[in-house]
Amino acid sequence: MRNIALVCDCIERFWFFKRFYSSQSDCSLTMITNDLVIRFLCAWNKIPCIQLSQNSPMPEYAQYAERVANSSEITVGGYQQDFACKVYSSYLSQVPAKLAHFDTFLIWNGQQLLDKSIIDVFPQKCVYMELSNLPNKIFVDKRGVNAMSSLFFHPEVLDQEEAVADEFHQQWVGEYEQYKLAPPPQSKVSKFQLYCRAINMLVTSCSSMAGIQNLRYRMKKITPEPVDFSQFNLKNADLSKAFIFCPLQVSSDTQLLIHSDFNNQEIIREAINIAKEKGLALYVKFHPAERNLAEVKEIVDMSRTQGFTLVANNTNDLLRQCHQVVVNNSTVGLESMIYGKPTHVFGRALYKSFDNERLKKYIHRYLISGIDYFADHPVDVVSILNKVEGE
Repeated sequence: MRNIALVCDCIERFWFFKRFYSSQSDCSLTMITNDLVIRFLCAWNKIPCIQLSQNSPMPEYAQYAERVANSSEITVGGYQQDFACKVYSSYLSQVPAKLAHFDTFLIWNGQQLLDKSIIDVFPQKCVYMELSNLPNKIFVDKRGVNAMSSLFFHPEVLDQEEAVADEFHQQWVGEYEQYKLAPPPQSKVSKFQLYCRAINMLVTSCSSMAGIQNLRYRMKKITPEPVDFSQFNLKNADLSKAFIFCPLQVSSDTQLLIHSDFNNQEIIREAINIAKEKGLALYVKFHPAERNLAEVKEIVDMSRTQGFTLVANNTNDLLRQCHQVVVNNSTVGLESMIYGKPTHVFGRALYKSFDNERLKKYIHRYLISGIDYFADHPVDVVSILNKVEGE
């Protein structure tokens, strides 16, 4: 029997991995977590669980500063480096003894400190998963996700896939447009899930003096709500004129911080140059989840002097009506390709080298279909592993 570990680093992930237990398979599944609330939820649902503690750091923990530098906990402003090193080294000290019996580790994204500790000990046993941001499809890879995936380094593997008929793809595009008209599923977070996250942050942070100190730091960094853009009087722009569309990303997005050499202001400057060269207007849109008010104000000031327009139009309308798109490395770049728009990609994105044929094969051949991350239907872990292992 195959022994599979589901590396569960947050409450949201628990609800997804819990669906693996609803599907019949001959695999043994165990959740690995650093989260006390998840441990209790596993016990309540009679799910096997191993919890790794963050309270037994190695004496030489400071040597891991480089390894933790691009972790999600640090890049989003949550952990101080010293605390992150202690937490990572604590996990690392436990992984070899507690997890050696597993054949495969299913890891979401791979940027959390818990993920990194397992990856560093058992790199050949890890399989990575990530949202595709396309309906009913997820991304799975043996090397990593986004700009760390095998697909990013070897996009030519798509050329070996069976061709996708244009008629079939266009039918899917029509269905995709209908899907985009609904509210984004990411916005559907229950109050119970939010309460669980808050409780866990307090419990884990208050379990040690280092954690209490780091909690104070985190609370200073956390902005409870996205920026209220109504104060800037952003308007719907005229979409009948020729324009380039530049969608911004959340300034704390790990995609932007880890996989790009450009921040939002620098992307705007690149878009300004392209717009001038093409003789087109430039429409820029903030990400609705942006929480950095200082950055928003800086970009608003830029718009008054640099000749671009900040807009409030629906993103789908902007994509359909624009002439070209300038992105860092967000999924909007992939969406613009789906709409057939010329797309300038400045960050490291796995779709950067896609032409139309590769795009179709990525959507319909490479991604795993039939799995909706935000739904509640059972998930067959065997089909996921068979796909990524080429069986």
